[in-house]
Parts: sequence; C-alpha cells; structure tokens
Amino acid sequence: MKPGHGPGQNDRDWDGSWQRQDAQRLIRQQAALPVRRLREALAAVLPPPGFRALELGAGGSAWLPFLAGRGAWAAGLDLSVPGLLLSRELLAASGAEAHLVRGDVLKAPFGDGFFDVVFSAGLVEHFADSRDVLRQALRLLRPGGLCITSVPNKLGLPGLLDSWLNPATFAGHVRYTPASLAEQHSLVGFEVLSARYVGSFSLGARAPERGFLRLPYRICRKALTAVVWGSLDLLKCYPESRSFSPAVLVVARRPVEVGTG
Repeated sequence: MKPGHGPGQNDRDWDGSWQRQDAQRLIRQQAALPVRRLREALAAVLPPPGFRALELGAGGSAWLPFLAGRGAWAAGLDLSVPGLLLSRELLAASGAEAHLVRGDVLKAPFGDGFFDVVFSAGLVEHFADSRDVLRQALRLLRPGGLCITSVPNKLGLPGLLDSWLNPATFAGHVRYTPASLAEQHSLVGFEVLSARYVGSFSLGARAPERGFLRLPYRICRKALTAVVWGSLDLLKCYPESRSFSPAVLVVARRPVEVGTG
C-alpha cells in the first residue's frame, strides 16, 4: 500500500498485513458508523457519474466498489500483491468493476491530468513527507479535479489508545489535524475546499496481538461502541471533534490554469 516510503513500514510488513485480512470481515466493517459517515462525506463532493477516479494505496480497498457505485471509471494503485488480490475479492463480492494496477504511488503509471478525482484513505500519514504523494495527485488531476485525502485521527482518543496498545504501529503514522493536513495540500499547489474531522466516535485502536489486555479490550470496545453508535443513530446526532472522531478529511482542488477555462 505505502511500502518503502513511510516512517514505520516496509513491503513485507504490508504484504503480511493484507494476508492476515479477511474480505468478509472488511465487508462487514462497511456498516460501521465511522465508515458510513466517511462515505456520506465523499458522496457529497464527488462529481456526477462518468468521472475518472484513482485510489492511491488501494490494497484491501473497500472504496473502489464505492467509487464505481457512484458512477466512476475507477482504478486502484498499490505496490502490494496480496493487497491487490484482497481488493479484487472485495470488488467481486460487490459486483463492481475497477482497474487494479501494481505500482509505486510516487511513480504512478498514468498520464498527467488523466483523472477527475484522486482519493486516498490511510496513505499519506505513512510518509515522512506527505507532499511527495500529494504532488503525484496534483500531476494526475485535470485542472479543477479533486484530491480527497483521509487519514486516521491520531491526536485524540483513538491515537491515545493506539499509542498505548500498539506503539509500533502508532510510530508509523505522522499525526495530522485538519489544519495541518490542509496546509500540506496548499504547499504543493492545491486549493483547499474543506478540512474537517469525520465520524463522531471510535476507539480506533486494534486489540494488541497478545497479552492479558487483548480479550478485555476487545470486549469493552465492542460493548462501548455498540452503545455509543446506537445512541447516535437513535438521536440522529453526529458531533465531530478532535477528541473522538476517527478520521481527518481534506478536499482540495487543482486550480484551473489560466487559459484553460
């Protein structure tokens, strides 16, 4: 997905991570409140059907079926073969079609200005300098095209728990606020349209791989999550904040160049 460039993970790490994932479990996760809220945020900004969309870091992607379902000609780029095979399973399960391409996100094998939308989720925070990825997105977008970037919120409760339960994984993330991620987009030449937290509540952190905390944490996480998400859905109230929201989302546009109309 992002091997070889991030501060904490390499090719084998990502391959092993995808090999441990289960397609059916990833499909079930799409019903989770944080994912639903992110889908709603994306749906609100995507162009009308017929647009070209690329997901950078598309290993194990549940977003390619979503983009295809919104009427996109969709492509996904990733360096991990197991990640791409998992994406193929997810596409087949959804009945959607997308083009899967193996390649480095910093050397995307597509022409300049080919896409209307470049999307990434959980990608740029694995790079010491997110601008390396964002420059590629800028190159790949047509003038007026959208760069939509989502990263996990590692500065609130989700990040605090992750730093405690999974310190090695936590160390592989650069931490962003909406303002700081928006600034990275601006620095490479994007016009930022919006920057916000998305999702109302998530504990974020996975249970540790081993140790006495593993089972208690899993039980508490499941119970607390069910109560909070159920209450939010009942009230139809979805507050978003640095403390509890699981994700940061930036929507930016490649400026329309002079003379292009």
